[in-house]
Amino acid sequence: MTHKNLKFENCTVELDGSSFEGCSITGCTLNYRGGDMPKFDSCSISRCNLVLLDSALRSRFTTCITTFAAFIKPFESLPPWPLA
Repeated sequence: MTHKNLKFENCTVELDGSSFEGCSITGCTLNYRGGDMPKFDSCSISRCNLVLLDSALRSRFTTCITTFAAFIKPFESLPPWPLA
């Protein structure tokens, strides 16, 4: 399903196989169940929780985290990870 120029606020959004273009997603629960990866184009996402369900917990964990890593801002104020 393709979502264009929509605003999602404080709701649950099913991600599997969906495409989001120009959407604003704020304060939502983002459910990913392990199906086709979602596509995001020119979207803003803030204050959301990503929930991995069903087969996403087993087979696609690494792929899922890699895909959503773009939405995770680095903690610039934290000191570097200790090596020891």
